Amino acid sequence: MNVIYGVGEEMTASTTVDISEIAVSIFARKPFPVGSTIELNLATNQSDRWITVKGKVLRAEGGVMAVEFVNFPKKEMEELGDYLRHLQSIGRSELVAV
Repeated sequence: MNVIYGVGEEMTASTTVDISEIAVSIFARKPFPVGSTIELNLATNQSDRWITVKGKVLRAEGGVMAVEFVNFPKKEMEELGDYLRHLQSIGRSELVAV
């Protein structure tokens, strides 16, 4: 799925490698240092709807950055789960659990 990540005006567009209820891995052309708190904008519904959440960088290596969600409101988590289940139903995602 599409994601925009960064701090302040230093935002970069990318895509997710994988996502769970607690974290997301993204392809990172501009990785942030481990321990950094960043903003993530996750696209749902083919980029018609964006969910914004804060995250803490856990790992950044090999062009991939793993980010743990710091705050993810329940309503937005449910919306993300619905979107991922939809992607799975049309064969565009390998959903494990949300």
